[in-house]
Amino acid sequence: MESILKKRSICMTFCFMLIVQLLAAKDAVYSDNRDSLIDSGNFTVKVTQVEPTSASTVLANTIYTLTLRNDSVYSDLPYFGRSYPTDYIHSNGLEMETSISDYKVKKRDKGIKEVTFVSRTKDDTYKWTLRFETNGSVGIHVSMRNRQPIRFVGTVSPAR
Repeated sequence: MESILKKRSICMTFCFMLIVQLLAAKDAVYSDNRDSLIDSGNFTVKVTQVEPTSASTVLANTIYTLTLRNDSVYSDLPYFGRSYPTDYIHSNGLEMETSISDYKVKKRDKGIKEVTFVSRTKDDTYKWTLRFETNGSVGIHVSMRNRQPIRFVGTVSPAR
């Protein structure tokens, strides 16, 4: 009886160690894929929530995306917030297809990566900060000259 319990215990320990190793390998593969997407500058972020500066969080019920590809940004993100000049009217949210400049990738603590870049349209200059968490989520912070900053949360995938 004692030898059967010992065998079961050894088998259970072995299975547990195998599962832990498989999960660690999966996380390492995800991290490598995420890092290669970020370093290449070719990825899409699908937004799941919008966090305006002066309002409560809004869950996205429409698919909004931010795509970086070939030194350009393609954005169809919404905007909720205030404009600074009273005569400034821009109702299309953060919709743009324009080139980017100053693309930088920084490694932060605990496997977090941060991407910053600048884009310009005829209406405004946008400073983007994307924070890629190890759990797969991406925080996007956008500051502009003519409007309040806004934040988005989403997930990253290869550029379409």
